[in-house]
Amino acid sequence: MIVSRNIQIILSAAWFFVNQPALAAHPAAEQEASTAFRDICATGPLTPAAVFDRAAAHGWRKTGDKLPKDFDRSTQRMSPDRRSPLLLSASSETSNGERRDICAIAIGSPVRGLESTLETWLGFRPYFAMGRSATFMAIRSGDSWRSGNELSQSDFEEAKSRGEFYTIIVGDRGKPQSNESYPAQVILMRVQPTG
Repeated sequence: MIVSRNIQIILSAAWFFVNQPALAAHPAAEQEASTAFRDICATGPLTPAAVFDRAAAHGWRKTGDKLPKDFDRSTQRMSPDRRSPLLLSASSETSNGERRDICAIAIGSPVRGLESTLETWLGFRPYFAMGRSATFMAIRSGDSWRSGNELSQSDFEEAKSRGEFYTIIVGDRGKPQSNESYPAQVILMRVQPTG
């Protein structure tokens, strides 16, 4: 079992989604978010440019009506008109000798079962699950995913050096917190050494 500093940070973030009071879940929002995650975040390159190209091909937008007031056109896209609004974010950052590519789908209504939907799609259990949150450790080769839960430290480092190690975080707070419009989200992150 691997617990690096990055993984500890990710697991800590998951705690924010645990055991919050729930509003009524919206199955359509869960399906839309799951499909958007698979079609936009979890396929092809994870660079922001590639993510935004896939989003544009699916009708996501950075202009128009009903954008959140703090919408950032450089890092976010809004879903086409849907029953529940979805907000896509993509970014890359480099620090401490590592590049982190991130793609996230935030969901404008509570959902239930997104973690089990992703577990079924991935074909393996999460590394960490509690309440309405789950964290998956995954190895991606092409468009195939396999569990990264039981990697040795050397296998983890090798997968990371090849850019094949991913973390998927699913969380649903059940209801928006103060000034929050998106109570649920699914995040895909790849960490790869630079150089």
